[in-house]
Amino acid sequence: MSAARHGGPGKPENRPRGREGGPRRPGDGPRRSGPLTDVDVREAGPGDEAVVVRLVVEMGRDFAHGTMVDAAFVRRFLEQPGAHVLLAVGPEGPLGLLSYSVTLDLYHAAPAGEIEDVTVTPSAQGQGIGEALVREAVRRLEAEGCAEIGVITSKDNGRAQRVYRRTGLTEELLCLQRHLIDEQ
Repeated sequence: MSAARHGGPGKPENRPRGREGGPRRPGDGPRRSGPLTDVDVREAGPGDEAVVVRLVVEMGRDFAHGTMVDAAFVRRFLEQPGAHVLLAVGPEGPLGLLSYSVTLDLYHAAPAGEIEDVTVTPSAQGQGIGEALVREAVRRLEAEGCAEIGVITSKDNGRAQRVYRRTGLTEELLCLQRHLIDEQ
């Protein structure tokens, strides 16, 4: 499984910051408590590029390196076979995003799924949006016949780890990474 977009020295790894925890900032608005109702989790598609860009940029605010994502790259990403973006949309608009990919796994001779990025807007944190996104991704990956589903997060991100564990993911492997972007 690819780990290219996750963390590294001085960079949070797949950390659901506004997503499943993390620092709040001035102007984030009030944090509601309890699960949101009327949230639809759906596949992103044509016309969602600006929303995806906004959520990814928001996710990367605290990362060591900014993101170069733009609408053209989002379109390119979504055109890749096996690449998916789920959006959580409530009455107020988009609340979160989860990207995942499906690739063929040589050892298992079957598809494998990887949850790549998860983010929830600061105003929707703590309301189950991240968990709803992960559950939907897991459901879709199971339906695709994936032999395994993986996610990478930082060792110190207990909140995200709890979300992943609640959705049936367990700690089974050690992930070793080298982030080439940090060497530039």
